[in-house]
Amino acid sequence: MRRFDVGKGRLTSPRWRYGTSTVISTLLHVVITLIIVGSFFGCAARTTGIEGGPVLLPSTEQLIAAAAEDDGEYRAALQYWRQAREKIDARIEEISRQLRRVSQWYAEIGVRFYQDKKGKKALAEFIEALRYNPENTLALEYFKNKYIPLRWISYTVQENDTISSIAEAFYQNAADGFVIVHCAGIGDEEGLTAGTEIRLPRLDSFFSPQLQDYKSDILHARALYTEKDFAKLLPVAEKILASHPGDEEASYLLGSALVGLGEELRRRQRYEKAIEVLSRVDPLFKDVKRDIAQIHVLQMQQRADNTQALNDELFARAKTLLENEKYLQARSVLEEIDPGVAGVREVVADLHTILKEQADIHYKRGVTFFVDDNLAAAIDMWQKTLRYDPGHEQAAANIAKARSLLEKVKSID
Repeated sequence: MRRFDVGKGRLTSPRWRYGTSTVISTLLHVVITLIIVGSFFGCAARTTGIEGGPVLLPSTEQLIAAAAEDDGEYRAALQYWRQAREKIDARIEEISRQLRRVSQWYAEIGVRFYQDKKGKKALAEFIEALRYNPENTLALEYFKNKYIPLRWISYTVQENDTISSIAEAFYQNAADGFVIVHCAGIGDEEGLTAGTEIRLPRLDSFFSPQLQDYKSDILHARALYTEKDFAKLLPVAEKILASHPGDEEASYLLGSALVGLGEELRRRQRYEKAIEVLSRVDPLFKDVKRDIAQIHVLQMQQRADNTQALNDELFARAKTLLENEKYLQARSVLEEIDPGVAGVREVVADLHTILKEQADIHYKRGVTFFVDDNLAAAIDMWQKTLRYDPGHEQAAANIAKARSLLEKVKSID
């Protein structure tokens, strides 16, 4: 069985968890920032001033295009400008790919923080990912579906406002426009109408209800584990794992609950339920095959004991009925008893003799009634004969004959 320090949330065997080190995360932030800044400065170093101000263009094509334009060689100038644009587009696409890669890196770090139940650190990574790429699906999935804000600010849209300008004013970062798009119900620039009041969430008020529930649930589960209240621990552990699949502490608590509850059910001789519970134990947590096999043996013994007890009870009841001359009821009870029970065969044989005698008595009474033309009473006696002896052929034949005569009498009347 794996050992787990309940309350500390870790396995006793140390394991490095990626993304949990603040130092590593900070260094990686710095490296990525230097890469992005270096890319832009590399492009800016090739800038040449032309009419209208500095433009980020490849220097060779820009100089040739400007010279051709000054000389009135407009077709040549257009060709060179187009060549410059192709290089610019390629550069933009390359930087865009870099931004998407950086965004994805932040998003994946955020997921790891979230899986480690570090909600605030995860949120910071998701926000950073969306600043680099507002369309990052992984970051959006967590930001939109795992977090909600507690505090909001009301703002009336002004003329010429843009999502970026509002984000710059309220969040001091134009790249935070994605917050307005996804939380304020704006959608895009067209959603901004002057005079309309919108609600902007405070970035420092975002929290994850799921992680808050996890904290309360895991504390409750730890307490139940300490108290060895496995019946109550089981549903709590299942709830945690439903929202946090693979959580190591919850998995350990679930395995402990199943094993502990299985043992409790075994002690209470609820063997079928014990087998059902233990069958759910992960073999990696504990191999319970031997425990289940032992319970099967106990279950078979329990069934044998129960059968013996039932047979003894039925046998005693049958004897009482025989003593009170309730032969038909006694026969019904004896039919439920295992014929292998000691003494049953002898009692059944004696009862068979008595039933034959009773059948003969009732048959003769029926004949007497028939001779006296009391057909209804004769039929009743012969029916009782068949109850004592279902195979009495003469009684069955006489009943048919008497009913036929009775019908003829009724038709004459």
